[in-house]
Amino acid sequence: MTDMQMKFLESIYENDKNAEELCKELGISSCENDELGGCYNALNNAINYLTSDDGNEIDNMFRISYIKNNPVSNKDIYIITKEGRKYVEDYRKNIKASRKSNIIGISAVIVAVIAILVTVFLHFC
Repeated sequence: MTDMQMKFLESIYENDKNAEELCKELGISSCENDELGGCYNALNNAINYLTSDDGNEIDNMFRISYIKNNPVSNKDIYIITKEGRKYVEDYRKNIKASRKSNIIGISAVIVAVIAILVTVFLHFC
């Protein structure tokens, strides 16, 4: 999963948002020639939505609620699915575990350096 896809999923994790809101939040510039679906198309392109016949891993993590009588619009709402919600939760758990592991590793290195310094200091005193 790309960084942009992960940011997108985290953005819709708490609240459903439309394409315009997501483009602003994620810093995606819309296709200015297309006032009706410029943000919709730019957002879907940025997250690689439906770019291959095989499907991407993000394809089943959200759904789009289309406005009636207009299948492509900047006002279409992006809604996270159960799969997407689980993926974001697992991602957050992994980040948290990684941070804990890094903190423990850094703490161990600091303790080892202090122990070496104390040993050297006591050896020469």
